[in-house]
Parts: sequence; C-alpha cells; structure tokens
Amino acid sequence: SFSTNLRLAINTTTSAQDIDLDGNAGNGAETHVQAGPYLAIAASNLNLTVGSAQVSGNFYFVSGEPGDNSIPGLSGVAAISSGSIKGVKDASAQSGFSLATPLNATLSIKADGSGNLGANTVAVTNGTVLYFIDETGNLPPLVQVFEQ
Repeated sequence: SFSTNLRLAINTTTSAQDIDLDGNAGNGAETHVQAGPYLAIAASNLNLTVGSAQVSGNFYFVSGEPGDNSIPGLSGVAAISSGSIKGVKDASAQSGFSLATPLNATLSIKADGSGNLGANTVAVTNGTVLYFIDETGNLPPLVQVFEQ
C-alpha cells in the first residue's frame, strides 16, 4: 500500500519561477523555483508497505544546483519548545543519504527574536519561522529554515 501528500516543482525554462502551489491567488506564490532544469519532490506523511517491509516519514528530493553537488539537501521534522529543538533530519550529500539523524540543540531566543543554537551560530525568528545560520566556518555555509 502507498499513501502520501505529494508536491512537485518542475522548471524546464531558463529563468526562475514563482509558483502558486495551493491555487489560492489571495496568498500569492509560495514557492520560488530556480532556473531549470530543476526538479523538487516533497512527500510528507509517506507510508509505503511492500510485503513485510515498511517505509514511513517525510522526504524531500531536489536537483539543486547542477554545477555544485557539495551543498546538501536537508529535510526533517523537529519540535521547538522553550529552550530546545529536538527532532530528526534526513540529508542528501556527496557522501550519500543519511536518514533520521538526531537533531538536538539548545535554543536561546531574546524578546527581539534574535538568538543562537550554541557557539558560532545565529538564530532569528518572527514567531512562525526560525532561521538558523552556522558560522563555524565549515564549507559550504549552512542556513536552515524551520517553518510551522
């Protein structure tokens, strides 16, 4: 059996596109897609059963920048509560795939929405989106976005 919520973003043009995925013109375009060729597949709440084998979770696959495969594609599920972020992340990188890697961090946010997730990091939030910037000097630079 198979069930999921699936979203596709495909761009075969030579220019970036803004796409209205939910068909609601009132809230504008939700997704910015880079110039093609580009393909992104997002599967949330995926459940696949073949015989006795079962796979479930949230998956995100993206073609990314075809000229630079050093940038990992990350996806995951996390709970953000007072003082911490806990969850799991999946990554697609040059070294291959890693699934359900634990994500645990101490979160410190000030009243103005600025803060950090530990040494050499910056975190900024507007209350619904949390932006995390890793300033450790590792390449490629890492920016993660956590959305409700």
